[in-house]
Amino acid sequence: MRWVAVTILALVFYGFADQALAEKRVALVVGNSSYRNVPSLPNPRNDAAEIASLFRSAGFSAVDARRDLGISDMRRAISDFAEMASDADVAVVYFAGHGIEVDGVNYVIPVDAKLSRDFDIEDEAVSLDRILKSIEPTRRLRLVILDACRDNPFLKTMKRTIASRSIGRGLAKVEPAVSDTLIAFAAKAGSVALDGDAKNSPFTSALLHNIAAPGLDLRIAFGRVRDEVLKVTNRHQEPFVYGSLGGSVISIVDAPKLPPPPTTDDIVWNAVKDSTYPGVFEEFIAKFPTTAHLKAAEARRDELRRAQAAAAARIPPPPTADEIVWAAIKDSTYPAIFDDFLNKFPGSKHRAEAQSRADELQKQIAAAAARIPPPPTADEIVWDAIKGSTYPAIFDDFASKFPASPHLADARTRRDELNKQIAAAQAPPPPAAEDIVWAAIRGSRDPAIFDEFVNKYAASSHVADARQRRDELKKEIAAAQAPPPPPAHEIVWNAIKESHDPAIFDEYAAKYSNSSHVPAALSRRDELKKERLAALPPPPPPPPATDEIVWNAIKDGRSPAMFEEFLGKFPESARSAEVRERLKALQATQLASTNATLPAADIVPPREGLTALGLKTLSDSDEATLKQKASFKECEKCPEMVVVAPGAFMMGSSDSGPKRSTESYRHKVTFARPFAVGRYAVTFEEWDACVADGGCNGYKPWDNGWGRGRRPAINISWSDAKSYVAWLSARTGKTYRLLSEAEREYVTRAGTTTSFWWGASVSRGQANYDDKAGQDKNARGGSSQKTAPVDSFKPNPWGFYQVHGNIWEWVEDCVNDTYDGAPSDGSPWLSGRCEQRVLRGGSWVSKADAVEAGSRYGVQSEGRVSNVGFRVARSLK
Repeated sequence: MRWVAVTILALVFYGFADQALAEKRVALVVGNSSYRNVPSLPNPRNDAAEIASLFRSAGFSAVDARRDLGISDMRRAISDFAEMASDADVAVVYFAGHGIEVDGVNYVIPVDAKLSRDFDIEDEAVSLDRILKSIEPTRRLRLVILDACRDNPFLKTMKRTIASRSIGRGLAKVEPAVSDTLIAFAAKAGSVALDGDAKNSPFTSALLHNIAAPGLDLRIAFGRVRDEVLKVTNRHQEPFVYGSLGGSVISIVDAPKLPPPPTTDDIVWNAVKDSTYPGVFEEFIAKFPTTAHLKAAEARRDELRRAQAAAAARIPPPPTADEIVWAAIKDSTYPAIFDDFLNKFPGSKHRAEAQSRADELQKQIAAAAARIPPPPTADEIVWDAIKGSTYPAIFDDFASKFPASPHLADARTRRDELNKQIAAAQAPPPPAAEDIVWAAIRGSRDPAIFDEFVNKYAASSHVADARQRRDELKKEIAAAQAPPPPPAHEIVWNAIKESHDPAIFDEYAAKYSNSSHVPAALSRRDELKKERLAALPPPPPPPPATDEIVWNAIKDGRSPAMFEEFLGKFPESARSAEVRERLKALQATQLASTNATLPAADIVPPREGLTALGLKTLSDSDEATLKQKASFKECEKCPEMVVVAPGAFMMGSSDSGPKRSTESYRHKVTFARPFAVGRYAVTFEEWDACVADGGCNGYKPWDNGWGRGRRPAINISWSDAKSYVAWLSARTGKTYRLLSEAEREYVTRAGTTTSFWWGASVSRGQANYDDKAGQDKNARGGSSQKTAPVDSFKPNPWGFYQVHGNIWEWVEDCVNDTYDGAPSDGSPWLSGRCEQRVLRGGSWVSKADAVEAGSRYGVQSEGRVSNVGFRVARSLK
């Protein structure tokens, strides 16, 4: 938006220059310092030179600057200026030097005047009437400024030809005969001006500070000049202005006229034109179908769409799950793996290869099985073990145990032969059959042999050994055999577990949902997604809504039309409330700038036509008799005021109360003079009376639906409060104002030293505050969640209501973090963060510690909220 600000600034200065050229403004500036017959004056030549420079800088068409003029030169200068001013819009005559009043007529004195007699005045001096006649033809404004109200230097030497002729002190009061004419004296009639000790006189110095401010009404400018001179002269010199102007603003330099604001579509276009989101341009086209930027917006939208499509086309598709699985299993030697692949991926392009590989492996397995001989039978093993035996009982046992053996006949034959041999040799009895069999088989490596032995000879002492040998052999055989093929989900998992594609693990979890590796697959998938997300550049933020773009573009604007158009274009915007508040404030500012500003309270008498307000202001004598706690109202709808006597107190948190960072230490404040303070906070009834009378900038604050009347006025900014006291001062002719921070705490405490005027803690029966977290654990109740009428609860010992809670109240002071350097006389502290002002008293939404006597809060001065109002003070003589 920087280009917008630069453009607007350029247009402002261009508009100002153009306006200055269109209107003719002329000035005659005379500074007489080197008087020949009376002491010289040091300041007039400096004053005139700087005033002339000021008028030239302000863009005057012509500035005729003269110095140290004698009578003939002065008359000629006035004559020449009369011709220059005849067709001018604004004519200003400034004179610095000696001036005197004779018989009620004011004269400015040339440097060669002698004035030995009062009769010589018309020959040796120039009358103010002559100067006024020279500028009568001027069209818009005639202004004469006389820094000439000094003591008459000729008074002691001037002879009076007529004894009754008056020669006054200073200049005489004058009333211009022509309207739109102002005559400004450095000091009011009958008093004298001071030269001062500086380079410029106090009056001219104040003029230089105020007179040429663009757009500042002359009446306000001269009011500021008056205030400045009174201050620097310690109220010894009071400038005065005679004459009258109309109802419009009249200024030496007109306020610059702003060009019309840029249209909303221009503002939005400049805000979005570099966006990279096609949707932003779609919304712009929909919102502003007739904009001059329509073709550019459509072109930008189409360009971004094409770029998005091209980017999407450059991303290769990831490999399919069947491709990854086939690559992992194609060299496997287990036909079941290929059967599982065919079941899981029936549509894979590797289906034929998988079927061929499965068939080939089945054939290989069948051929290998055919080449393995069958294991020997138990009778074959026993026969081989016993056939060389010499014990016939072995062969009997064999015949009985294996009656179907093909060796049965051989066993019987061998038995019979041995029986014959034994009979012949009378050999000893043979060992038991189970011992012979055990000796024959114990070296066998066939576990079935040992099972057979256990079954045949269950009572043998060798059964335990046979079982142990059987078990050992089974373990050895099991260890020597090839392991069974792993299941398909194991093979696939081992193939994919190092993959970097999250989709592969999603596919695995779907295909092998019963696998024990599914949790690991899902965990790996999530890790990869996080890694990919972390590796990607951060996504661009979502495009802001159009109403946000427009709001950011116009929020600091000064044109109400800009905000009215926003409400028309974006009626549902979340910014609508802020826009309406901004619009209301700008409209109020416009209204205030077109109305004549209220005059200062201490120089303007009470206005006429006050019957509706029932004015009854105090006289000076009545005011002088007021005592402490006395009350008065100066009109029927004015605040009731209570007199506060002079005194002293310790400002800040009490010794027994908590210390806060905003109150670094307590300090003593002393009030030397009495003053008056509103018994209550200003009410809606009193505020509405101000608005009805044309004051308070016409602003009618919302009451939040709680009612008006005797409830305190809320939604009031610090400037709003200042407008009320300005209206009240103008209406009564008295000095009403906001309280200082010290005055507010002084009347809150009312002579007490505890945290609250009644004691150390607070309850709902004593103030309107939020006690849900109250410091008094025995205090119970609920905040009313709104304001209470101003006369609720008991008044403090000095008669003031609700000094704790209900609403925060504005005071005059700027915000400072501590009391270091704070005034000790009770006056407001007008340095620090003055864009913020101090609030005092706490409110209906405050906790207990915020409504203590020493509590303070600093906020932006132009905020309007439902728990802030104000109370007024009045200076007393």
